[in-house]
Amino acid sequence: MKIKIYFAIVLLFFSFILASNVWSQELVKGYYDPENDWFVFEWDMPDYGKTTTIDDPPNKVNPVIKAKVIFDTETQGYIYSYEVANQNGAKQHLMDIVVKYSAPSYDPKAPSKDWYMARFRGKDAWHWAKTRGDIHGIAAGQKERGFSFKSKGLPTIVSSSFYGKRRDRYSPPGDFDTEEVIASFSRVRKELKAQYKDKFSSIVRKTVGPKTPPTPFVPADFLNYIISLKHEAFNLGWIVQGRDDDKGKHEDEEKGIMKSLDKKLEKAKAELVKGDTKEAIEKLKSFIHEIEALYKEDKEKEEKHEKEKEGHSHITSEAYALLKYNAVYLIEKLGGKIEKDH
Repeated sequence: MKIKIYFAIVLLFFSFILASNVWSQELVKGYYDPENDWFVFEWDMPDYGKTTTIDDPPNKVNPVIKAKVIFDTETQGYIYSYEVANQNGAKQHLMDIVVKYSAPSYDPKAPSKDWYMARFRGKDAWHWAKTRGDIHGIAAGQKERGFSFKSKGLPTIVSSSFYGKRRDRYSPPGDFDTEEVIASFSRVRKELKAQYKDKFSSIVRKTVGPKTPPTPFVPADFLNYIISLKHEAFNLGWIVQGRDDDKGKHEDEEKGIMKSLDKKLEKAKAELVKGDTKEAIEKLKSFIHEIEALYKEDKEKEEKHEKEKEGHSHITSEAYALLKYNAVYLIEKLGGKIEKDH
């Protein structure tokens, strides 16, 4: 009995060794090339001999997306516009731009006829790709504006994805290769993706896109939602604390702009809890007036600060859209009125 167990263990051991040797003898060789920052795969084709392909993941871009939202009095909806830059240091042209949305949207526009645009793979996202012209994509250090669409959805925070143009043609094993080579390629590439996760990761940024208002509508819950948007906008750098040259211009200046905005929203919330709708509307209007003042002030100073390369804006166009239009919507649902346009 002991002899049988011994031989079973020996047989299992050699089976494991044999399987390990077979696994290590992949038909496809793959490795990371640090000099070019891409992956190389090599294998033998039955009729063509040794062949090589380059896998250059489309994530070597350095994008910045800026959003602006305006109220369209004609359609009683919103126009969502974007400017996209591919910052210095990018190794690839920024060829594909994807912006998600959470409300029905329509009438997309592109900077020129060189940009293809459509819904992204049938999902709730708009897709722009520069596939025509002399340069496919946005080169490093360049930017492009003119991306837009319309929606009746309110501004919220959404994700945007960016993809670069591969610097070399990617041709994995196909019809002229054996099934064994195709399977080997799949295993090797999977192992490299696990080993170099950051080299294959997607490039995602936050921006502003449309969202369908909640139903049923609960004013207190919606006000809490506006408060959460404000804090997330601050975390994203869309709201910045006071500058040295702002002294005496904003209440609670020693604690920054966020304190002032918080105070107005908390007062509006307290009035809602008490059931005083009229006073809650007045507090919300005060909040909007401060948002408008901060945004107007920063637009006037934008050119100056760009030249001097110092200072920061209090509020970006993204934060302005998020806070103003959602606050206006709440006021209207409460029975009040206020101008939506700039």
